[in-house]
Amino acid sequence: MKNKSEFNLILGTNSPDLINGTSGQDKIFGRNGDDDIRPGEGNDIVHGGRGNDLIFGGGSTDAEDNDTLYGEQGDDRIFGQSGDDQIFGGIGNDSMGGDLGNDLLEGDSGNDTLDGGSGNDYLKGGPGDDLLLGNGGVQGVPSITYPSNDTLVGGAGNDTLDGVFDIVTGSSSGIDEIDILTGGGEKDTFILGKNQVYYDDGDLLSPGVKDYALIKDFQKHQDTIQLFGNSNDYVLGASPFHASDTGIFLDTNRNNIFDPNDELIGVVSDVKNLHLSGTYFNYVI
Repeated sequence: MKNKSEFNLILGTNSPDLINGTSGQDKIFGRNGDDDIRPGEGNDIVHGGRGNDLIFGGGSTDAEDNDTLYGEQGDDRIFGQSGDDQIFGGIGNDSMGGDLGNDLLEGDSGNDTLDGGSGNDYLKGGPGDDLLLGNGGVQGVPSITYPSNDTLVGGAGNDTLDGVFDIVTGSSSGIDEIDILTGGGEKDTFILGKNQVYYDDGDLLSPGVKDYALIKDFQKHQDTIQLFGNSNDYVLGASPFHASDTGIFLDTNRNNIFDPNDELIGVVSDVKNLHLSGTYFNYVI
């Protein structure tokens, strides 16, 4: 890692700035104003400062470009692009996208949207009503999804946790990925299906234990699990992993009985006695 003297120091002003970095490693301070900051290649550090900033990590063609990006105060939009980036929203209602690489995204306070993109990402919402998307597209635009094992932590507030987020017609959602969805202390929504069933690999001869969502900190009296279809499409059974967990299975032959080859799509950690007719299940079509 470079020491301070090896970074190119770039300072903004108290007005809105357009700041372009160099091909080396930059340390950029936007200061006040609604800034547009693009550090360029290299492992850069960006502090947006006050204002509603737009920050792009560099390295659109360099997978080794690992940036650390801080939005700080204001409603910021921050996108990591390639590399294993660390993105921190700070105070305000921020939108963050990790794009390529194994990224760390933290929202802090405010109602934030965190989109991990491809890669094995860690997303933490923080205080506020946040939307956490584990496998979305560049800058929130739908794209082809890639298998990735994501960890989503809602934190305080009414959060929505979606390990898959989006698909393209003809592709499958959640195949070959195990996502960890952890709520917080308030009303959280865990999405296991939206425009189709998530985590279904389509193999009728296997129980699908290599792709599912692990739901942690689920509270029956306030949280919701969203499924695609209706209650007749699913069965609940013992988790293949721990006796204290409940497994959510796609009822592949629609006989309303748990069979060994029913498709596992979700595991609710340390929760028993769930019922598909319960108000904590929400079905969408």
